[in-house]
Amino acid sequence: MWSKKPPNTRPVPRLGPVMADTGDALEDNVWQAHRASQTLAHFGEAELELLSAYYQGIGYVRSGIGSEADSLGVIRVLQGDPARLGPPDIAGLRVAIQRARFANYIVAGISRGELRISKSLHIDVPAPSASRLREVCQPLQILGAP
Repeated sequence: MWSKKPPNTRPVPRLGPVMADTGDALEDNVWQAHRASQTLAHFGEAELELLSAYYQGIGYVRSGIGSEADSLGVIRVLQGDPARLGPPDIAGLRVAIQRARFANYIVAGISRGELRISKSLHIDVPAPSASRLREVCQPLQILGAP
């Protein structure tokens, strides 16, 4: 059996909530309605290609955010007293952290492309909220010793 904490170390502090942020809603309802009603046939080919790429990117971003949130669901095992975790838990966390990082990398890359396309389509990009960025990007909360 493995030890719950490495020898000769201080107690591991308890951690606060590990929360996934699913971002603001990524809507494509209008696009889907236009596709269903076949009104897209009235768009020019160049604009239609940009719109198609833009809304396809939204689907990819939504999927990436979902993958990242799934990995963060595993990482939530850190909440509370991490000293209770054994080597298999730590190995699983390493995999989940890497999956979350990779999903975030993919979302960031696709999002850069989405911003370029939105400029071409004259779609206004909302300004980021400083308070939301502080909330989402804060480090894990340390609750104190076990």
